[in-house]
Amino acid sequence: MRAGPPGTQIGADMKTIVSAPISLLFPPNVIPVIDLFRAFGASDGHGSMATMDNLEPALAALIGVEAARTAASDILLFSFALRRKRKEPLVFHGLHDRVGTADEFCLLTLLSAAAGMDDQLRDDAVCTLGINGEASLISLAEDIAKSLRFLPFKASFLASELFNAVMGTRMGLSEKGRADLITGYSRFQFPSGGGV
Repeated sequence: MRAGPPGTQIGADMKTIVSAPISLLFPPNVIPVIDLFRAFGASDGHGSMATMDNLEPALAALIGVEAARTAASDILLFSFALRRKRKEPLVFHGLHDRVGTADEFCLLTLLSAAAGMDDQLRDDAVCTLGINGEASLISLAEDIAKSLRFLPFKASFLASELFNAVMGTRMGLSEKGRADLITGYSRFQFPSGGGV
């Protein structure tokens, strides 16, 4: 690494540490749900009906065919509306990946907290996703939550302390917004000369 002004190395190291993305390891029974969001929530909208047909059976194995069809349909509508309402797309990992992003965690928290499970946590997730006041999206999230009501993973996403720890300063910022903020902060600024 080349030499720079005093403090540059410390600033570069801190930038690397702070800007590292948050990754979470999701339990296997979460993957059929988050994969549907991944397929249809990506900014390019690369999801197709064939993709949905391929992903739906894994969810059906957990909650039944009819509930899976209903959930998949609602997830498709939710993802499309979410892409249209947000200025920046959410960050998703690839299909079948157990490693998740903070945005995916926030979606799963919303689904777990919706339908009366934890209204404050639902509101925090809605705020973090940037969809305050979007009654149709919140209603769709509640419909999805009802379809997924028997999935055991939902309890894992109902801890507000965990949500706050994962989302931290992101509440109100997307991953891209947070990365832009960190990128703009390049090093510590120490005053030169004089005493303390």
